[in-house]
Amino acid sequence: MMATLNSSHSISFIGVGPQKTGSTWLYETLKDHPEVCLPVLVKEVQFFDLYYQRGLSEYWEYFSHRKGGQVLGEITPGYFDESEVPKRIHEHFPETKIIISLRHPVKRAESLFLHHYRKGRVSRRFSEAIVQMPRIVDSGKYSEHISRWQHFFKPEQIKVILLEDIASSPDQVLREVLEFIGANNNYKPTRLKEKVNKSGVPKYPLIAKYAAKMVLKLKDYNMHKMVKIGKSLGLNKVYSGGKELPSLSEEEKLRMLSVFEKDVLFVEELLERSLPAWKKIY
Repeated sequence: MMATLNSSHSISFIGVGPQKTGSTWLYETLKDHPEVCLPVLVKEVQFFDLYYQRGLSEYWEYFSHRKGGQVLGEITPGYFDESEVPKRIHEHFPETKIIISLRHPVKRAESLFLHHYRKGRVSRRFSEAIVQMPRIVDSGKYSEHISRWQHFFKPEQIKVILLEDIASSPDQVLREVLEFIGANNNYKPTRLKEKVNKSGVPKYPLIAKYAAKMVLKLKDYNMHKMVKIGKSLGLNKVYSGGKELPSLSEEEKLRMLSVFEKDVLFVEELLERSLPAWKKIY
């Protein structure tokens, strides 16, 4: 039986990212859990950053399929570094739980660079790309952004997971997440150990660029079903087919290590855990 949603309901958890740190894995492993209700037509609703002005009534529409007893949640990795988002979420859902996923900050920056390159948004030179889109680097400043979330939410409301742990011990990470959000942690999803969100290089960058713009425009008009149908028909293949993959030079990696040095130390202190791999280039 579907449950009617109103202002008395609340969001149990929100995965806030940042981008390229395992949010797709989190969504895919939670979406079929019988005790969890996530948006179906779109993975990232982007309500609290892009569409907040539309009002909470539209937000509840993403959960219209909720069954009684399910915990409500959403995962939008773009929330992490948007300065107004923690305040907005806290204003409406002060008791919600926040899931932050992290990874080696230089690897994350490179992965986000490649993501935007695939969509035709930036140059294939990293040094130019981070000028065209500063968020590639800025969203990896963990100490700055996590501190903002900590200002609005109590320590027991924030769960930090690492992509490296997802890769090595997905079962354990999922159990911890399920316990954190209050769902049965004996659940075993079919895609637990499957690599998701595999990336490629566009064979025709210009086509990829306009395809990405069209997808964003469809989402602006809430035409998520059209986007989903397009993906099922294989239209996202426009982002692949190329051969050469851009990469960071050793010098660029060392420079980024220096940029993120204090962020690595911040996460080590937060988790009370040494992260030696994050202090080296790969």
